[in-house]
Amino acid sequence: MLETEYLPKHYGILEKNLAKSGKPFLGGDSANAADVAFFAVNNLYSKAGLNVQDVLANYPKLKAALDGTMKLGTLENFPNRGLYFSSNPDNGAF
Repeated sequence: MLETEYLPKHYGILEKNLAKSGKPFLGGDSANAADVAFFAVNNLYSKAGLNVQDVLANYPKLKAALDGTMKLGTLENFPNRGLYFSSNPDNGAF
């Protein structure tokens, strides 16, 4: 249901907003907090086992914005760097 209904609906809205704005990023001419927030949410869906790459293939403007956002700092390394929040105070998260 998430991959077949929810993601296409919501990613489609973002795609339409990008097309309407004529800008390369959700935040305008350059990536901002909106683009990083989408990156974070998309990453969570991916970590949950959803095939976000197949869904994104239908939204080329959104995929391009995500790809551009991932070039910020070290975001492209984020999904696999092993740093996840834990409530265990012994893991250094506090």
